[in-house]
Amino acid sequence: LMRDPRHEAAAAQGECLAAIDWPAAPLGGQRCRLPGRCGPVSSQSMCRLRGASQCSKISAQRPPAAATWRTAGQSSPEGMKPYTIEKINPYMPEMLAVAQALVGSDRGVLDIGADAETLSTWLRRGGVGGFHEDRKKWRRLLCGAQGLGELFSGAILDDEALEELTDEGEPLPELLSKEGIAVGVRVDTGFFPLNGYGEKGTDGLIALEDRCRCYYERGARFAQWRSVVVCSMELPTDVAVWESAARLAACAKTCQAFGLVPAVEVAISSAPGAHSLDRAAYVAEKVYSQAVQQLIEHDVNIEAVVFLPSLCLPGPEAAPPRPLEVAESTARALWRTLPPAMPGVLLLPGVEHLESTTVETAAWPSSAAEVATALSDVREAVPGAAPWAIALSLGPSLQAPALAAWAAGREDAEIQETFLESSAQAMAAGAGEQAVGSRRQPQDSAAGAEPSSAFDGEHCLQ
Repeated sequence: LMRDPRHEAAAAQGECLAAIDWPAAPLGGQRCRLPGRCGPVSSQSMCRLRGASQCSKISAQRPPAAATWRTAGQSSPEGMKPYTIEKINPYMPEMLAVAQALVGSDRGVLDIGADAETLSTWLRRGGVGGFHEDRKKWRRLLCGAQGLGELFSGAILDDEALEELTDEGEPLPELLSKEGIAVGVRVDTGFFPLNGYGEKGTDGLIALEDRCRCYYERGARFAQWRSVVVCSMELPTDVAVWESAARLAACAKTCQAFGLVPAVEVAISSAPGAHSLDRAAYVAEKVYSQAVQQLIEHDVNIEAVVFLPSLCLPGPEAAPPRPLEVAESTARALWRTLPPAMPGVLLLPGVEHLESTTVETAAWPSSAAEVATALSDVREAVPGAAPWAIALSLGPSLQAPALAAWAAGREDAEIQETFLESSAQAMAAGAGEQAVGSRRQPQDSAAGAEPSSAFDGEHCLQ
């Protein structure tokens, strides 16, 4: 055995490093000849300070591995494992194509994924009975509208809708796929309280593997996971931010393993108070960056993830901001946190609480046209050419006119026409001077002029 140079330094101080691992140490315990300084060590360790003699009567146990390495001044064996290459996912080519199709065209995403109890409550509020047959008819009216594929690239359904059939006996996912619409499903199962401050976590990780496998077999190709973070002058807490991001990333990893593109929703909900727009934007940046970090640490392929943020809005008691200020704050938060590899963003209309008992929408914006106009402003507010596409995700705000027409007793064809008309108006309002979901190109204010940015304060909301 060769003398360790660290023992030479220890000899001058009268000390002994007794827990050095020697690969070829003889069997039996070893003891240093310095009396009272070195205790018995394992059979695989030997002190070479002043020579060592074998002592077969010593039966001391070997110290823990972590303590042994720390004593020797080396790193832990657990931290020395080499990085492996990215695992091969057979679904990855399909998921990349689906992610690009969701946000890379001039269409939006239709959210009709409310669970049965929530949808029944919403239908009853609109003047329609919320029974099973009513829910089934409502989904058939929306999914069966002629020309729906020209307006939407994806549609989010729930468990019940994936199993429903049309009047001709065709499953709803197949009907949507024929229109060129990617079928999505909501995979979370609601929210649970995290603490006494009103913060909530997202539930649904239990048996997620089995459900994702079943969803893929039924025709779903992307999955939505909701997470809501409360914003005020005191909230959110670090625990709530980490919990939401960790659960979101765990869901995304499972979804990609079974061929579903994760559509991760990170909504910032304004709590009662007068916190400013800057405070909301600051919280959004922190939450978005934590979500992206957790996605990367969970080995989630960012190129097959769609991000669903909400508009940055101040507290309800604060001074109402100008729409352009909201767009600038939202665009700045996305620009600072989202990686260029992410294919796109689906902007949410405020925060829609689709829980079992309530369906609420932020006070501003309140209509599909206002939401789409806000989308155009956000796209224009991105400094320079955005590396990801920005499209629109619309839910109850877009379906409200059709529900009113149904409550008024109109025919099915008129209800579908009302729905398509409101959808077309929202898409046109969100397009502005360019198509929804297309990548932003610098626009000249005049011939030969330099491209301008919305951050210079010269633009106004039309």
